[in-house]
Amino acid sequence: MEPDTEGFNLLLKTLLDSGFTQLTMDCFRLMKLWDSDPDRITYTTLIKGLESLGKMELSAGIRLEAETDYGSLDFLDEVEIDEACRSSS
Repeated sequence: MEPDTEGFNLLLKTLLDSGFTQLTMDCFRLMKLWDSDPDRITYTTLIKGLESLGKMELSAGIRLEAETDYGSLDFLDEVEIDEACRSSS
């Protein structure tokens, strides 16, 4: 079974919903290590999830990475995480 971005997005959301911040970040690193490229849903999930847990420093790092990949973070307001994860599964 090959790792894929959609599967990782669902896992990241589940981990964040359960409050597992460190495990979420480990999973995100593993995602990139396995060449499963983060997409806008990945970054939205991480940024909003980390901020909801009060992890602003981690969120800031993810924001910088998202800006490097996409140039703008306008997409953060475009999609609801739950809706995006449901539609991609």
